[in-house]
Amino acid sequence: MGAADPLTNKIAELEEYIVQQRRAFAPPYGFPKAWKLTQTEANVLRALLVQPALTGEQYGVLCVHGKNIDPLHNLRVRIFHLRHKLKPYGIIIQNYHSGLYSLDSASKDVLRDVVKEEQNRALKWREMLNDLGGIKTRQEFVEMLISLKRVAFELNHKLGQVKQLEQTLRTLVESKQRRSRVESSKPAQH
Repeated sequence: MGAADPLTNKIAELEEYIVQQRRAFAPPYGFPKAWKLTQTEANVLRALLVQPALTGEQYGVLCVHGKNIDPLHNLRVRIFHLRHKLKPYGIIIQNYHSGLYSLDSASKDVLRDVVKEEQNRALKWREMLNDLGGIKTRQEFVEMLISLKRVAFELNHKLGQVKQLEQTLRTLVESKQRRSRVESSKPAQH
């Protein structure tokens, strides 16, 4: 039993180290949904933004810890996909010998601006949700919008029915007015 305690403690210590490393390599901020990044790609991009460079070993701690995957090969694949997705935005991922990857300073500036915009957008969403009262999450907001859309559809349907009734009433009034004119234009019979 005594031998298990140091081992259990060491495991807990290493797991905590991994959590700290993940936080250090990839702080939690988002990128535009239009970029269609996977969670792993977003983690790699975050790490590239805050670290001077990213190695296969760091990537292993960040994304593939505990899996039987070659981190350097997997990192190369992720970088390939990121380069393809980020090329339209002028973001360049540089690579150096022995699997070392980094962003040039212009790309880091672009990413910092994008992250700032995303943070501002998220803050505006939170403020808007707070202003609506009682709505705490984006999901609740979406559900409210769906409900409002349903109500709008029903009101639009009712409005269509009212317009049809108005048209029917106009037709009846016009018909009665024509009959009235026809009857008044006939000579009176005694």
